[in-house]
Amino acid sequence: GDPADGVRFYERKYASLGVEIDLLEHRLGDAGLAPDEAMALIGKLRDQVDRPHCVGDLAALRSRLDGLVATVDAQRGARKAERAAAREQARARREALVTEAEKLAESTQWKASGDRFRVLVEEWRTAPHAERAYEQELWKRLSHARSTFEKRRRAWFATRDAERTEAVAVKEKIVK
Repeated sequence: GDPADGVRFYERKYASLGVEIDLLEHRLGDAGLAPDEAMALIGKLRDQVDRPHCVGDLAALRSRLDGLVATVDAQRGARKAERAAAREQARARREALVTEAEKLAESTQWKASGDRFRVLVEEWRTAPHAERAYEQELWKRLSHARSTFEKRRRAWFATRDAERTEAVAVKEKIVK
């Protein structure tokens, strides 16, 4: 065959590698490709560039792949920062719930405070998660505040029931 046809075949392989790198750049930018998956694809493309079966500017392809590695590293850093910020928000939200519960534990507004405790527990369940050990510590505090409130409420109503029983007995004695 014609030697020029043979060279064009290898030039098309080079162009194909360029297109694959373009697609990877697009997937990294717009599609939000996971960093681990992106690094695996970069590794495959780097192998194809390092052991070329094509003709073209391989150094340019290598530099583009190096740029993609830097992009992936930047995305990893950004995702790590986002997760840290989300974790910090979750900690702050749960801490606010516990602080409110501890304040409610001293309340004498039995109905309103009891309802608010139910809402707090529901908010706790739907709140974003923080570190497990920290959450367990906060849950113990919230649970302790709720049980303290319930003990005080039961004691208050028990006292009122005893007073009512005593008053009924006195009234019955007066009636007799």
